Amino acid sequence: SRIFGLQWLAAGSYARLLAVWVFFGLVISPIASLNVLERQDLFLLWNVGRSILTVGGLFLSHRLGLGPQQAIGVYSLCMVIAYMVIALLWLCNSA
Repeated sequence: SRIFGLQWLAAGSYARLLAVWVFFGLVISPIASLNVLERQDLFLLWNVGRSILTVGGLFLSHRLGLGPQQAIGVYSLCMVIAYMVIALLWLCNSA
């Protein structure tokens, strides 16, 4: 807030919430490639599930009347769950 001013304070809290998702994405994406295993069918299902999870999480946030910070937290949590699922799919299919 010292450098950019108080109007950027919310952006910092949003960035902290999204950093968890970005961390999981950076760690899991390079190693959990279902395309390498020629499992495009699972990759398609994962992408559909991730989309449903994301839209469902944001819809639920709206229905519960959550504020922007909480909604971004829900979105980040949904993405972390999606990356955990793809890691498990990769582990189960790589052996």
